Amino acid sequence: MLRKLHIKNYILIENVSIDFEEGFTALTGETGAGKSILLGALSLLLGERADFSNFFEADKKCTIEGVFDLEGFELNSFFDKNDLDYDSEAIIRREIHPNGKSRAFINDTPTNLNLLKDLGSQLIDVHSQFSSSQINSQKYRLNIIDTVSDSTADLNAYKLVYFDFKKKEKQLIEVEKNYQELTRDQEFLNFQHKELETLDLKFDEEKDLESEYDLMANSEDLLKIYTNIINSFEGEESSSRAALSSINKLLIEASKINESLKEISSRFVSAFIEIEDVIKEIENVSEGFEYDQERFNYLEERLAEIHRLKLKHGVIDANELIEKREDYSSKLDSVNHFEEDKQRLEKELSDLKSSLMQLAIELSAKRAKALPIINESVEEVLKTIGIPDAVFKIEKEKTELSENGIDNFVFLFSANKGKDPQEVSKSASGGELSRIMLALKMLLANKMDLPTLIFDEIDTGVSGEVADQMGKILHTLGKNRQVISITHLPQVAAKGKQHMKIFKQENENGKTISGLKKLGDKERLEEIAKMLSGEKLTEASMNNAKELLSH
Repeated sequence: MLRKLHIKNYILIENVSIDFEEGFTALTGETGAGKSILLGALSLLLGERADFSNFFEADKKCTIEGVFDLEGFELNSFFDKNDLDYDSEAIIRREIHPNGKSRAFINDTPTNLNLLKDLGSQLIDVHSQFSSSQINSQKYRLNIIDTVSDSTADLNAYKLVYFDFKKKEKQLIEVEKNYQELTRDQEFLNFQHKELETLDLKFDEEKDLESEYDLMANSEDLLKIYTNIINSFEGEESSSRAALSSINKLLIEASKINESLKEISSRFVSAFIEIEDVIKEIENVSEGFEYDQERFNYLEERLAEIHRLKLKHGVIDANELIEKREDYSSKLDSVNHFEEDKQRLEKELSDLKSSLMQLAIELSAKRAKALPIINESVEEVLKTIGIPDAVFKIEKEKTELSENGIDNFVFLFSANKGKDPQEVSKSASGGELSRIMLALKMLLANKMDLPTLIFDEIDTGVSGEVADQMGKILHTLGKNRQVISITHLPQVAAKGKQHMKIFKQENENGKTISGLKKLGDKERLEEIAKMLSGEKLTEASMNNAKELLSH
């Protein structure tokens, strides 16, 4: 539940910090005082996108921080799953900077808005003035029915099979589409594949062929170089070997006289031996080299054919021709094995559809069992809050297999005796719709075990005894969870365990700001009296306020 809320630099709120208690809190204030601003700040805290024009002071950051008591709400697994430190008290903070950057924290750990939304949805449920239109959404209706019937796990199991089914369905369409395209191009594919298969190119073969070709093409020049190197080292006219051998002998003689030359002499001997080995290797290469005209012609022709096919297929690297060959082979295999692949996918689809239908039927039956419970519960609440002849009925319609099963649900309502119920969007007024939503929220609240429920003028369109009954309902809801209701009705406000007021005032700089305060007994009495009679307090309004607060 929400223990503390701190808002700084948000629209008309300069700096507000308020403590909340368990039970039902009534929140009142004149029109424009900032009730919607408070909800806007909460929505930011729960992960909604920020509007950077909503700063109280444009050059300062906006901060919204909430302290939540998690004791008894089994959220440990959520924190473990998302690598967050769990404590019985969680601090959620949102910072929005003037430069457009937004940061979010859960227990001082930076987090993203999706995670913030995920946690927020498990902490607070906000019903705004516009939420009543949700009842027209099939998704919302399904959520109500699945929550009450405990079918959420069944729906998730169904969805896993459904998405697998749709994936296989898409695969079959792709296989059939590819088959049609490939069949049309089969003759071309066969020719292209045969040409590349005949080439029988090996990986990196072109590099090896080019290296061998260059060697043969320059064989005459290479043999001349080999001969010149060998003659320079061992030739009769000027032998490098003889000169080096002479230097070697001289160094040996010198080292006998000067011992410091021994290391130099040893190094020279090693170098001389190494040079002799190199010359020997050159002699072996020279003797083993044999020009083969037939092989040279083969290399020339094969490289020309590889080059031609590279140009034809628009590739730079010859290895890409191998990829092309494999691609053509794969496409031809697809054509040849089309019937086999198609039959396999059709069999898998048929099996999945059978499983899907079975799961959908079981899900539908489970949902159907919950409908009388919802109908009865909603009617019972509606009759206590001013619609004594209310008829609420949910009709189940069978549909084609969809992501949510085989059900659509129609919500029917009638407020008058003898009149057949009709689609709720056509038959319920704004006030009646608010009351229907309150009845549904009561039902959902007990199922979902949410720590905090927030209602924004759920009592719109009601007054008198009905308002009194709605206040009692909110008070009853508050016995098991925290309920915060923004209200303009004194009958509802009087039922709160605590009462807060949002108000406007001028700060020291002459700017209009919104404030929020918890009312003491005397202040509360006066606030409710003003809600009854206006700004001017009368003895009658004060007595009426005392009467309301005493019940």
